[in-house]
Amino acid sequence: MLAETGCRVIALEVDRDLFSKLREIFSSSDNVEIIGADALKFDFSTLESKSGGRLKIVANLPYNVATAILFRLFEYRHLIGKMVLMFQLEVAKRIVALPGGRDYGALSIFPQLYSHVSLAFKLPPGAFFPAPKVFSAVLLFEITESPRYDVKDLNMLERLIKAAFSQRRKKLSNSVKGLLPKDADAGALFAGAGIDASKRPEELTIEAFCRLSNALQMDGIA
Repeated sequence: MLAETGCRVIALEVDRDLFSKLREIFSSSDNVEIIGADALKFDFSTLESKSGGRLKIVANLPYNVATAILFRLFEYRHLIGKMVLMFQLEVAKRIVALPGGRDYGALSIFPQLYSHVSLAFKLPPGAFFPAPKVFSAVLLFEITESPRYDVKDLNMLERLIKAAFSQRRKKLSNSVKGLLPKDADAGALFAGAGIDASKRPEELTIEAFCRLSNALQMDGIA
């Protein structure tokens, strides 16, 4: 259906038999290119010269590697304008989750840091054959040219998020202790970032996590 619109379609297929069949089906199509490749290893920058603009990614992701592929795609976010991706419903809920609920976590923060993400629609098992045992959901990601919030060091932010949500029931002041030098004044650090150290990770907005990450980076914590 995408090919029928006349747009340029570049499709990745990791299964060798399906790859051969697809190349046969689209052998006479001028606007379709089938590439035999694994999306987890593929260098999406090779598509930059072929796209004529920012890429639009459309995929029914394999659920067992869906989040890994999502984060792989975000590595190439400077090349991508929009993504329409299907996930298992439970995973989709975590990606679009807002602070304050149990679904909110690292899987919510990074996609929402780099894009405006929304739930387009849900799909029941009966929409597929054979029918899976799970519900599905399609998400729309509109990629921003830069992070939506000021963050000085993405590596520091990743370390902070990992530390915070690995012990999500603990207060922030306890869950991030491992990032602080022994002589660090944790109270002053949180106060300087304007964050209540008694909050739990799921209560903190993405913008607040970025402020705390910037405070840690400015404090000289490597």
